[in-house]
Amino acid sequence: MHYFLIASLPLLEIGEVPPMTVAEFDEILKENLSEKAQKKIFAYEGKKDYPDTCPVYRKMALFESYLRTCIARKRAERAGIQFSAADPEEYYGEVDYTLAHASSCSNPLEREYMIDRLRWARLEELALGHDFDFDALCIYRAQLFIVNKYAGFRTETGTVNFSAALEKVVSLCGKNTKES
Repeated sequence: MHYFLIASLPLLEIGEVPPMTVAEFDEILKENLSEKAQKKIFAYEGKKDYPDTCPVYRKMALFESYLRTCIARKRAERAGIQFSAADPEEYYGEVDYTLAHASSCSNPLEREYMIDRLRWARLEELALGHDFDFDALCIYRAQLFIVNKYAGFRTETGTVNFSAALEKVVSLCGKNTKES
């Protein structure tokens, strides 16, 4: 149904320079999709029961809910806080396995990358059998969000921001000890 549009899209990979922003892709979609299709692809609000969105987004919302619950559970364990949550509608073993490894990673960016690789893998799984249909466009858009997330990350910028934050904390600590 959307063969020519999908066939013209460049491949995406986390860590690579994104070929376009999500806003630019949305403009392409507005030019090529009906109003009804636009409503579905732009309606996603992270709710698994949102009726006017594409099925891929609803499935990803279930996955995201499980993922975030598992992350919260891990953080609660580390903080020694009792955590309880309702049983999920679906279980994803790869989430539990990856989060066990990610929680031992000292680099926050590396942890986030591992988590986004989980999201990417789930999207790839959902893509099976959806080569040139509407769901493929939804998957591409979701992956484009992930790719663009890492586009602005630069070691130099991160180092400068971290140094500035550290300097501020040190200066605040110095002020607090002088007041004591």
